[in-house]
Amino acid sequence: MMYEFKVGWCPFCDQGWVEIVKNQMTEELLLCCNECDTNWNNYDEFKKDDIPSYFRQYEEVEFEKDYESDDDDFRFNIIKPTYQEIINKGWEKYIFKD
Repeated sequence: MMYEFKVGWCPFCDQGWVEIVKNQMTEELLLCCNECDTNWNNYDEFKKDDIPSYFRQYEEVEFEKDYESDDDDFRFNIIKPTYQEIINKGWEKYIFKD
């Protein structure tokens, strides 16, 4: 099923679904847009009108130069979590039911 763990439409790029994903390096679950890779640490952060987690780290750096190299590293570290991992985190209630 495509976009199995989607929780909403990306407010940042307005082009993709925000999904629950897992960072395989840290084992942490997070929310990430499948189009622009903007990510949020949790659902509350995603729902409030604020700068996404992914871009907070770039506030003090030159965006064009650093974004490209870090974007590639980020994409390769993201994997699909199991449904049980999502339940363990308490995030199953955020998944859209089609």
